[in-house]
Amino acid sequence: PICGDGLVKGTEECDDQNTYNEDGCSSTCALESGYSCIYTTKSVCSPVCPDGLIKGSETCDDNNTVDLDGCSNC
Repeated sequence: PICGDGLVKGTEECDDQNTYNEDGCSSTCALESGYSCIYTTKSVCSPVCPDGLIKGSETCDDNNTVDLDGCSNC
């Protein structure tokens, strides 16, 4: 497998057609903590809310879905 080609093969957990870290799919094509990825023509990753980790575009993540506690919908 070639990490960065957009194809999930072999031991790759994801492949988002780049080799950047902190976007859900690491530079070695491993799923990063706090993200969930789906595969269409390439891996598309987004932060998991709520999981207690502030990732991507999240401004907060208090590990719950309780409204009016200062952090709702991440």
